[in-house]
Amino acid sequence: MFKIKNYVLLILLVVTMQSTYASERSSRHKQRHQQPNWIKNLDLDKKQLKFIKTRRTYERKKIKEIRRSIKSYKEDLRIELTKSKTDDKKIDSIMTEITALKKSALKSRVNSIKNLQKILKPEQKKKMKKHLILYKKMHDSNE
Repeated sequence: MFKIKNYVLLILLVVTMQSTYASERSSRHKQRHQQPNWIKNLDLDKKQLKFIKTRRTYERKKIKEIRRSIKSYKEDLRIELTKSKTDDKKIDSIMTEITALKKSALKSRVNSIKNLQKILKPEQKKKMKKHLILYKKMHDSNE
């Protein structure tokens, strides 16, 4: 009898934990795919929003391709490192490609911000500048 109660409690605990984890995961997914709060705070007009959505779609696609390439190169690097005789030139080449791709991704993000700044009104630029400063401070404190 005692064992049955323990099993029932254990099952209830597992079910509760799973539903909690699933709801947290769902909310993180929603946050990731929603417009960031700082963009909402810029009070953009319809034309600006359309421009941003178009650019974000393009940038996401580009960065996704870059990440896919990086992942492929990292797999190639792993394979090369597991060989009994590694080819240093090939390893250096792979590392160079990964570095170039990461630089390209960063450049894409910077260009995205620069393009956004081009369409903002002066007041919106101030709000964006404030966000970028707060973002930097927040991430610097986490490291």
